[in-house]
Amino acid sequence: GVAALGGLGKNEKEMPLVLVVNHRSDVDALEIFHVRSNDESDYTLVHEKSVLHPLLFNVNDCVFVDRNNVYCTNWRSNPTGSLMDAIEVYGQMPWNNVVHCNLETSGCEVVAEGIRMANGIEISKDGLNVFVVATMDKAVLVYARNNKDNSLDKVASIPTNALCDNLVWDGEALLSGCHPKALTFVAYSTDPHNKVAPCEVIEIPILRLGGKYISHRSIKTRYLDPVGDEFPACAVAAVTQGKTKQLWIGGVHAKGMLRCPVDPTEIIKFSSEQRYLRFFNPSRIRKLDKFWKNFKQEAGDVYEVIHTSVLILWRLLCNTIKVCSPNNAVCIICVHLCFDQ
Repeated sequence: GVAALGGLGKNEKEMPLVLVVNHRSDVDALEIFHVRSNDESDYTLVHEKSVLHPLLFNVNDCVFVDRNNVYCTNWRSNPTGSLMDAIEVYGQMPWNNVVHCNLETSGCEVVAEGIRMANGIEISKDGLNVFVVATMDKAVLVYARNNKDNSLDKVASIPTNALCDNLVWDGEALLSGCHPKALTFVAYSTDPHNKVAPCEVIEIPILRLGGKYISHRSIKTRYLDPVGDEFPACAVAAVTQGKTKQLWIGGVHAKGMLRCPVDPTEIIKFSSEQRYLRFFNPSRIRKLDKFWKNFKQEAGDVYEVIHTSVLILWRLLCNTIKVCSPNNAVCIICVHLCFDQ
């Protein structure tokens, strides 16, 4: 996990800070750096201190509150690879927590617990809400933060319908890299050089009023590789700001990053299709696609009759249940039966 505080502009009064989670061979530590500017285009990270504490047992991610306070998630409560670790993960046990740490005193305390695999964490700009990914719950947990004692009180749970990883703000929405198929991801993790796993980036628009969390709007899919051939098992996504916005996606085992153009029309166009794709086995989809293309070549006129009939029925169905529009059939059946549209 990596967290940052402050910007790199000329008007910054204090040097920006960077926190890096360091999984040492014997213990986890928080490494604190400040950013030293040599000129406008040359920056250097200077190590300030290491924070170690028994509550920082198996740290996944952290987020700054201010220069002296951070929240961190422990995503496992047992040594990785142990029998109890396997029971915890595959039994989806709620044994994980969020800790608050004071970087000045190196003191830590548990502020939220009972979480099934606490993963990515973010905080609202006003510091009044903290968002934590509960991977095994397929949810993002929303906490109200007490700015006097840094305690957290759970106020909501946002379903993600996938095993999500890290969180990054994009305006008033949260982006998360997710794994639509849990067991496929597990198999990929054991042999990332020869296997792949689906990758999905979701957007969670957050609605807040008067510094309080109200609700979230419909979750959108920003990117989906239903098989993992293009970019397997994504873990994080962020949008760069500037004249040309771009979506950058990072993976669990990928050796590089995927850069995508940010096009709101494409996000809306493909979100429904991608939502439905996650429920289908990718290998079956490829077999069905191959079968249908071969059938189209061999059947000739019969194919055209079937195709036209199915298209008419599907359009009627789409208009009835409002799953997809007549001019843009985007559900899984349409992908294969109406792929000419």
